[in-house]
Amino acid sequence: MNQAEGLEERNSINLINLCKVFRVFDSYDELQSLTYQDTTMSQSISTLYTHATFSTKDRNLWINEQIRDNLHAYMASILKILNSPALIINSMPDHIHILFRVSKTITIADVMEEVKKSSSKWIKVQPNGVSSFYWQKGYGAFSLSSSHLDVVSRYIANQKEHHKKFTYREEVERLMKKYNVSEYDPKYYWD
Repeated sequence: MNQAEGLEERNSINLINLCKVFRVFDSYDELQSLTYQDTTMSQSISTLYTHATFSTKDRNLWINEQIRDNLHAYMASILKILNSPALIINSMPDHIHILFRVSKTITIADVMEEVKKSSSKWIKVQPNGVSSFYWQKGYGAFSLSSSHLDVVSRYIANQKEHHKKFTYREEVERLMKKYNVSEYDPKYYWD
């Protein structure tokens, strides 16, 4: 079973269980048949962009040049499966930045969980990967308007230049201030 089928199966099982709890439908097929009968449904549209960043566990320098590009491609494929296409992905040896459009049918927490979990498993089995690889537990995710996509894309693309001047921790501190994240607590963010 590939990852897309696994996600679809999990979502179907969750939906079936939810329907059973509320005693709405007896099966996913019954739900689907009702959902897709009405061809005059209104259109739901969302265009939500997120800049996400997270580091390797303890900021270990685990994202090496040999796996870097393939890691980005792998993460982009996961995001595509989740209907949350990546606009740009770039990394340094100890962290990654992703700019993506969030699907209207999934939460950012679910996107981050799937991207981090899947990519961590993938890195562990790569010839140039790290068998003990883990991402940090948390992440930063910042919303932005479409008018800022070019600026943020350039920022992500130029990570190498930025990190000649400051560390990843300093970068995150700046992002927290820029996006007015009042809940940020370094004691818990940096696991």
